[in-house]
Amino acid sequence: MADRVEDLLEAFIAQRLSQNRSGGEIARLLRREVGKTWAGRSIHEISKRDVVEVVAAIEQRGAPVAANKPPWSRRFGDNRY
Repeated sequence: MADRVEDLLEAFIAQRLSQNRSGGEIARLLRREVGKTWAGRSIHEISKRDVVEVVAAIEQRGAPVAANKPPWSRRFGDNRY
């Protein structure tokens, strides 16, 4: 399995979101929020703090609904919810 965030993200989108009615929108948000932020990084480098920082950045720019419960946060250990 690939170790890059982009590869894991695309595999998740293909496997889990392709059948979802909202899959296109969720995929777009994940690519924008996660793909751009962590492009080129290994999944092993991503810490809980990194996830919290991404969520905080979404909240700070005035998109609290998008930051509320991102579908990827629990996979990276963010237990705020």
